[in-house]
Parts: sequence; C-alpha cells; structure tokens
Amino acid sequence: MTKDDSRDGKGRFKPGAPGRPKGTKNRRRTYSETEIKARVAVGVDERLQALVGSAVDVIEARLGDGDLKAALWLLDSARGRRTQRLSTILADCDLSTVEGAVAAAERVTDHMLCGELGVGEAAEALANLWRFAQMKGYLRFAELEDILEEIKQQSSDRARMNDHLPMWGKLREAAARHEAEHLASSG
Repeated sequence: MTKDDSRDGKGRFKPGAPGRPKGTKNRRRTYSETEIKARVAVGVDERLQALVGSAVDVIEARLGDGDLKAALWLLDSARGRRTQRLSTILADCDLSTVEGAVAAAERVTDHMLCGELGVGEAAEALANLWRFAQMKGYLRFAELEDILEEIKQQSSDRARMNDHLPMWGKLREAAARHEAEHLASSG
C-alpha cells in the first residue's frame, strides 16, 4: 500500500483534498437537458391527466343534471373550431320578409349541422330570427287591421247612404222594384 498524502493521521481527507482520484467524475448525477425535459413532461402529463379526469367528472355530473349549457359547450368543443361566421352566412339573405327570415333560419341550421357554426351561436341566431319574424308578423297584422278598418268604413258609408234613400221616396221603391225584376228574370 502506498502512503496517501491527501489524508491526515486519522484517515480523514485533509482540507482541499477532494478525496477522489484525478479524472473521476462527480458522484452527483448530472442530468442531460433531454432527461430533464422528459422528467418534466412526465410530471406535466400526470398533472394534465388529473385535471382532465376531474374536468370529465364535472362535465359528466352537469350533463347528468340536465345542464343544457354544458351539453352545448361539449358539442362545440368536440366539433372543433368553426369555419364560418354568422355574418357571412346571412350576408345575402333577404330579411325584409318573414319568408326571408325563415330561409335564413334554414341556412343557419344547415351550417350548424355541418359543423361550420357553433351550436350556441346558431341557437342565439335562430332565436333572434324568430323574434324578427314575429315582429314582421305583428307589422303585417297591423297593416291588415288598417285594411279591415278601411273596408268597415266603406261599408259604413254605404249603409249610411241606404239610410238616406227613404227620404227620396219613390226612388227607393223604384230601386226595390228594379231589383225584384232583376231577380225574377235571372231566376
């Protein structure tokens, strides 16, 4: 055995003597960048799986409770990113009539079913189109009421005219005779 100058009389290393032969590597493990990334990825993956698992539990619970918003969110998320904007879908629709609003609603529904428009956005658009069609219907109803009022007014004017005929005496009787003759000849 050779005498080691790096140790003191009790066999311990002297100050400044590392206690290892020259050229040997440090015993502490040095991790490469790839190993560190792999360890982090495993940790993140485990954490992500835990989060996804708890999110799935929450979604399942809300769907089980009949939460429509959760169902719509799930549908929109599963379909992925929409490819159409509502403004481009309705750009060339004629919304000046109830028929145009119905045609626009059909287009919105078609684009939603194809996955080009989110369910929530389509539902909101359809609700707005429905309200629009109702307002158009109310306006048309008001127009028809005005027309009916004009017809009533014209009928009332004719009735008042007939009320004045008795003042004319024989003219009314002649009109009645003429009507009776006309009915007899045609019948």
